[in-house]
Amino acid sequence: MSMFSELAVESEVQDYCREIENLLQEGLDNGMSPDAIQVLKKVGRFALTRFEWTTPEWAGKYRTMFED
Repeated sequence: MSMFSELAVESEVQDYCREIENLLQEGLDNGMSPDAIQVLKKVGRFALTRFEWTTPEWAGKYRTMFED
């Protein structure tokens, strides 16, 4: 894979993580069910597995946020 491809994947994963973060915050603010919160966290954990080479430093925040 090329460096460009790796950067594109990183950008996509970061976009997904930000959106999941927003949905989690909205859900917590509006009484989202615990099951729905767990599903969002599971999707977030999956997104973090999409890196081609190494996990970037910024992903640590999301790894913690998406823990069970």
